[in-house]
Amino acid sequence: MKESSEHLLCERNAVHKVMIQSTKKRPMDTFPKIETDRLILGELFVKDIPNIIAYAGNRKIAANTLNVPHPYGEKDAIFWMNSVNQGFEHKTQFSFGIRIKTKGEFIGGVGLKVNTRF
Repeated sequence: MKESSEHLLCERNAVHKVMIQSTKKRPMDTFPKIETDRLILGELFVKDIPNIIAYAGNRKIAANTLNVPHPYGEKDAIFWMNSVNQGFEHKTQFSFGIRIKTKGEFIGGVGLKVNTRF
């Protein structure tokens, strides 16, 4: 059984209603999906690797991001996706693919790391 809850998301001086869907199992057994009017934040897929390489391979991205090497290749994308999957499995990291809702096209990623000290 899927359950949805409505939340507010602030984005560049605008507030959007977002729907967060989860399957009613144990908390966080399935990857969460967050939807806005324009975007979907959700699970990363192998089919995203070419776009991940294209975006992360941009020299300006590497210069302004702590852990993105340059050049960025397929092995780097696979390593990152494995760390994302392990982080979700251990509940220590939650990284989302960002997609355009109308096309499902991967346009970026965002992640959170859990600090267990607090």
